[in-house]
Amino acid sequence: MEEVIEKSIECPSCKVTITYNPNYAEWCQECEWNLKFEDKIKSKSKFEEFYLKISKIQSKYLFEKVINEDLFNLKISKLRIIAYIASFFIIILNFSFLIIGIYLLFLNWGGISNYLLSFVFLAIFWLSKPSLRKIPKDDFLSKDNFPELYNLVNQVCNELKTTNVEGIILNEDFNASISEYGFSRKKVLRIGLPLWNVLNEEEKLDLLGHEISHCTNKDPSRRIVIGTAIDILIDTGHAIYPDKLLSNDISSDTWGYIPMELGKYVAIPINLLLRLISHILYFFARSLCQMIWVDSQRAEYLADLNATKIMGKKSAISGMEKSFLYEIIDFELSKLALKNNKELENIDFFTILNDKVSNLPFHETERLKRLSKFENHRLDATHPPTIYRIKMLEKKGFETGNFNKEKVDFEKIKEEISKIEHNIKYKLIDIYKSRLFIRYSY
Repeated sequence: MEEVIEKSIECPSCKVTITYNPNYAEWCQECEWNLKFEDKIKSKSKFEEFYLKISKIQSKYLFEKVINEDLFNLKISKLRIIAYIASFFIIILNFSFLIIGIYLLFLNWGGISNYLLSFVFLAIFWLSKPSLRKIPKDDFLSKDNFPELYNLVNQVCNELKTTNVEGIILNEDFNASISEYGFSRKKVLRIGLPLWNVLNEEEKLDLLGHEISHCTNKDPSRRIVIGTAIDILIDTGHAIYPDKLLSNDISSDTWGYIPMELGKYVAIPINLLLRLISHILYFFARSLCQMIWVDSQRAEYLADLNATKIMGKKSAISGMEKSFLYEIIDFELSKLALKNNKELENIDFFTILNDKVSNLPFHETERLKRLSKFENHRLDATHPPTIYRIKMLEKKGFETGNFNKEKVDFEKIKEEISKIEHNIKYKLIDIYKSRLFIRYSY
């Protein structure tokens, strides 16, 4: 690796001497000159500015509450109880449309009016019916080709006393998540390869522990009842929302052009009414989410804490701090985006990325950490601010975990994952180029 000679300048703000690597941003650790935190806290409107201010107060209040409570024995909040009651009502109302529709269909009186009303109720049910999400089996890694990775994940599941995962998906995100499908709550784990690649062995185990803990911590956003009610409201809103108030698709050559032309103006108030109903449904869906967001953030703290049972809080915190490194990935992708396909074939992007992260100078890692302090606090986010999550772990996390990592063959897992690194590399480059196109096309 080429040796880089550090440079020094005088901070234009506080006049102290700044020593920095010329390949990275120059900034002052004393006064935080040139930290560029303004980009992290921009608000688009006065309302959003007010919203973020309230969110910051709420985030701090929740953090102080979490620090002083037993996360493993949480009581159900009043708002969550209200959310459950409202959700049951929405689901019962939804199925009542089906029952009424069938009842009207078989009534002996009323004639054609029965059939029309029956059609209306059955149509409403069909548009708003709850549907279980389909498990994305086509995207699963093969258990035959990735046995060691599946074995590792299921070992963590056993450690946290939950059932094994149904499938694992490796994708191009700098993130990881776990979803549960159907009434049997089959688990599907998604791991972003860029994130997985920059973590060490202990941090990878903590990442798995955190995601799998979501299936054991009673997160209200993952419960069937509330999730189904929210899906009913949003799906119905989408189904009835008219894209246009006034249709311009009628051709003058069409038979009955004049009555159809007049008819489209009559449809305007109907379309306005449908839009209004859609927004009301969206409002109720958002209200349900708002009722459980505080509990969802508390569940996120619990998943963090529970994950420290695997390898302890040190690796949990260091892994969390690496979530700030997406800027490094973007920078490396910007260089790859300039190369042609022939050059790209011989570039091992993930090795380059790992080396880059492993050799980041202190002043750059410190800059990225400090930027996290200015992360926006939001009431409508399921994740609390990262800085609070780290502080909670520093105070309450388990010092050491119970998982024996010696029984895991990380070298074999690395060999398995290398099979799809090539495809993920090209996906990352395509996504980066798409973002550039969108950014500069307006």
